[in-house]
Amino acid sequence: MLHQVRSQGYKSIRIPITWSNHHGAAPDHTIDSAWLNRVRQVIDRSLAEGFYVPINLHHDSWQWINTYPADSTTVMNRYTGSTT
Repeated sequence: MLHQVRSQGYKSIRIPITWSNHHGAAPDHTIDSAWLNRVRQVIDRSLAEGFYVPINLHHDSWQWINTYPADSTTVMNRYTGSTT
């Protein structure tokens, strides 16, 4: 499919990724390795076809990032995978 899209002249393909259901609990918030491998596979295939590949947080904005104004420390710790 990627080859077909690229052959039609498209130069970029946006990859929307929802992370919230694929990372563990605090303090590490470790991303599930199977999910991360699949994300890498899709991105690598897209790059191999010559696409520019912007990725974005998809759904995370309303699933947990939207609490940032009231709880910025927790959101940033989850986002960066840190405990500080």
